[in-house]
Amino acid sequence: MALLVACGEEAPIAASSGHAEDRGELSSTEHAIAPSSPESACAADLAARTPPSVRATLGDLGYDRLFDDACLAQQAEAHQDSAACAELSVSTLRERCVARVAIASARPSDCPAARTMGGRDPLCVALAARDRRLCAIGSSLDRAVCEAALGRDVACAHLRDAERDACSTRVADLGARIEGEVRTSPALETSMSMHVGSDVRTTSAADRGVRVISRGCTRLLVLGDQSHLTAPFGLASIAFDVVLVGDPPIDASLTSLPSDMASTLSATVDGIRTLHATSGSVTITRLELALGGVVEGTIHAAFAGQVPVIDATFTTFVRDLDPPCAAE
Repeated sequence: MALLVACGEEAPIAASSGHAEDRGELSSTEHAIAPSSPESACAADLAARTPPSVRATLGDLGYDRLFDDACLAQQAEAHQDSAACAELSVSTLRERCVARVAIASARPSDCPAARTMGGRDPLCVALAARDRRLCAIGSSLDRAVCEAALGRDVACAHLRDAERDACSTRVADLGARIEGEVRTSPALETSMSMHVGSDVRTTSAADRGVRVISRGCTRLLVLGDQSHLTAPFGLASIAFDVVLVGDPPIDASLTSLPSDMASTLSATVDGIRTLHATSGSVTITRLELALGGVVEGTIHAAFAGQVPVIDATFTTFVRDLDPPCAAE
């Protein structure tokens, strides 16, 4: 077992030295591996094969549990037991462990939360679902890792030199965990055509898909997020969220009061002012309730102040889907 098993995509040494939470956890979980357990023998063997200078450095950094963590993570994945990931001493490693178990077991609903956007980690979801259509995610590096791990071998070659090696390393790590049939069709086509006042623009606002969230037996459809759903607006920009309630076809009037249980649309102008639509509607004309399912609809929204009326037509896909409630 290589040291890479523990390191994953982010160096745990940096994580342990940079977060007070993790430094506290290192000393509080020393009981995680029993002295006579198979994991203990694994950790002892890994430590014995590590140069003394490296072990000393890990001790200086307060992370002499690296070997225990590496073996615990390996066992969690071997047994497809994401609960065992909680025993890891560093939060970054716990998250990576949960993702690897979800990918290896082909359970996208078990993927950890995304760090920079709502819902589950989209790379984990795509790999766990074995569906290349879901690779329309995040950075160019994440997209390349996703596509290469799911069979498009040349994906890393199109990256800049600085990212190519990182891509190949992550593909070797994550791709080894993918077994079974892989859906390798191209990513779904997405589009959004917007009328902002008298201007017509095409944007990438729908590229990241939608999330379908279950609150009990109530279904919420979330289109966009304030970080990435952005449309040009003069010298500024408008980013907006849409939250809808119910089953398709949805034809919802917007409310000016944001609520988890009401259809809402909010816009952030220049990343500073958050506005809520005072009137308008969102219509979902097509919603396939499956990962990668097609979503089509229109938006009409008016805002207070000087923001013009927005009309948009969009086609996108389901990138995250909660399991249905027990009654369904």
